Amino acid sequence: MMQMVTIYKIDKIAYLLHGNQKTKSGITIASEPFIKVATDETGLVEIAEAISKYIEGNINRQVEDIKDWGAFNKEFLQKTKLTSSKVLGNLSTKCLEVSKIGTTYLFTPTYHDPNDSLGYIGKGNGFQISLSTSASIAELVENIIEGFNKCN
Repeated sequence: MMQMVTIYKIDKIAYLLHGNQKTKSGITIASEPFIKVATDETGLVEIAEAISKYIEGNINRQVEDIKDWGAFNKEFLQKTKLTSSKVLGNLSTKCLEVSKIGTTYLFTPTYHDPNDSLGYIGKGNGFQISLSTSASIAELVENIIEGFNKCN
């Protein structure tokens, strides 16, 4: 199973990173850690450090299916410190998926799903960026910036 985190760049507000896990029925859901930082250089460094730390430590086990989506969404908002998930659907918000495959980080830029106000679709091979998992924090930061530049 692939190890993955999602990073949002919420325009002029924050970077938000969360882990991902699959439910037993195969739905990808947000999971720990939930990290929200400023959209400045210090915030980027914190996000890069979190990618390295979280992906390396992620066990990728399946979790139980969500029985109460209302409660799950409420908990998501509390953990992300967002007042509404609608900000994630703003056209100015960008979403970057970062996965680990073997010894490589794969950054996948996304675009807004026209059929789902909160959904994103990965752009695919021509837009993806690869980086060795032995890369420095500075290199991770560079790739995060490049990945967000390829979004939308």
